[in-house]
Amino acid sequence: MIWNGKQNIQRMWGENASYCGRRNSASGATISYILGSGGAAHSSDFEGTLVMGDEIHGNGNFKFYLFAGFTQEPYDDYYNRVAELDSLAQILNDDIPPEIVEGKAYKTASDKILIVFNENLDIQTAEDVSNYELINFTGNYTVISAKLHHNKGVTIKLSASLLENDWGDITVLNVTDLNGNTIQPPNNSAHLYPIIQPHIVGSMNDWQPNNHQFDLLLQENGVWKAELSLPQGTYEYKILESDEWNGNDWPSQNQIFTIASDETITIYANCGLFPNAKTGDEFEFHSTNPPVVCGDFLSEIGGEDWNQNTNLTIMNDNGYDGDETANDGIYSKTIHLPSGYYEYKIVLNNNWDQNTCNINHSLDLSHESDVVFYYSMIDNLQYNLIFADTHNNDLPPATISIEKIYPNPMIKTNGKRNLTVKFALEKSDAVYLSLFNLKGELIKEKHIKNVSKGNNEIQINLSDISSGIYFVKIKQKQQTATAKFVLIK
Repeated sequence: MIWNGKQNIQRMWGENASYCGRRNSASGATISYILGSGGAAHSSDFEGTLVMGDEIHGNGNFKFYLFAGFTQEPYDDYYNRVAELDSLAQILNDDIPPEIVEGKAYKTASDKILIVFNENLDIQTAEDVSNYELINFTGNYTVISAKLHHNKGVTIKLSASLLENDWGDITVLNVTDLNGNTIQPPNNSAHLYPIIQPHIVGSMNDWQPNNHQFDLLLQENGVWKAELSLPQGTYEYKILESDEWNGNDWPSQNQIFTIASDETITIYANCGLFPNAKTGDEFEFHSTNPPVVCGDFLSEIGGEDWNQNTNLTIMNDNGYDGDETANDGIYSKTIHLPSGYYEYKIVLNNNWDQNTCNINHSLDLSHESDVVFYYSMIDNLQYNLIFADTHNNDLPPATISIEKIYPNPMIKTNGKRNLTVKFALEKSDAVYLSLFNLKGELIKEKHIKNVSKGNNEIQINLSDISSGIYFVKIKQKQQTATAKFVLIK
């Protein structure tokens, strides 16, 4: 949606991003997306020399209104909200249930089956093993685990390996989307199909597309892995999800590594939501070049800004240096940084062909801090946690701190779900409370005026928020404090 002209423009922004648009303050002319609870979300805004606009995104089927007309004067302190758009947002609801894409499921390992849905799912219902029924199989299997990944893919693990050519059906019950719509027949059944195993093709096997000497195998943590025992030398390779060169190879450029002696190289991969076709959401790296944090702060720690070959910010999944759990597919790195505004990306294989995201992530530090950077190889998610510096006594103390979040984890009970955030201020002033998901998307925001210094607490109603990991951020002027919590529905 594009607005032509920049004079007398007011930003329209509903509570919890329920609408987004522009209003001419002189005439009242307004254009806006109405998102309500229709299943879409605000993606980004953009601005050119003469125009500005908004972009929204949704998964599968979703609803939205487009408002073009005149509205009354905004009623809030920031001139963002008008009654006409509020009314439309309240009546727009997503009532479309999720569906299994093409009625197909895929055998991704001897004991694992992938089911892909057309929209993001509620994690609690998606990972409830009782919601999956196995029908028309020759062997006797039960579902012992279900793991949601890429927001709309579920990998179920069976109690035993599938027999050869045992292509049965899976019926899904009681799984809901993020707005509580439950999957319904006939779109809740899938027939099981084989896939061509993703595999490594390169100079080590003469670039033969149907050579499966180095197949990628799906691990328990959701990451695909292949081990290559090779003599010394320099090698080039790609990953192929087909047995012929038909466009299903990635990354776009050949990946290269050199080993000085006989060695076993491990290649880790995220084969995307559909591991039987290239869809553009695939990433990989080899063990000689783990993920690195690359940004414009490298010069602050003795390196060169945006140097993708840096060894100062190598991430690990071994359970140390900020990594909470070893071998869970989530890589971490703790970096001590001075105050400032920075941008960064996570880079794989030390090359920009594997930079994991299209835009730079921002990092705004009001004081010297330890920053823990995270990268999930399972879902290609990246985020950070900021901890105030506790070692430098010359720094002024932080004027805001989060003392406690409870209950954490929060488990759904009857009635409303209220999260209590206890925080301390050194000065009385207004504060902003923001809630973000793992992708860094703003979920809720609250402005509280005239908060007294000392200990305070805020309650956040989470009844409309789906299960997952979230971050609470409290900001007062240039000071911020961040904490993580888990919501289980």
